[in-house]
Amino acid sequence: MFVFENGVEKPFEIMFNGDNDTVIGIDKDSMDAPLDIPSLKDRIWVRWRNPDELKPLTDADVAAYKKSIGR
Repeated sequence: MFVFENGVEKPFEIMFNGDNDTVIGIDKDSMDAPLDIPSLKDRIWVRWRNPDELKPLTDADVAAYKKSIGR
């Protein structure tokens, strides 16, 4: 699904408030069974993504991440 605002695509992901206050993204490709949307109606929401999140990582980004985790 795509959402547009003023002709510009707005990336988003559907989130789910799980047990123990965990928040997970819902990805239809990783689900084994159909979602029971009516029972989830108070637990799902949309997170608008910053377009910068979708840019590919640079070598510098990867190196900084590896350094931050001690690799």
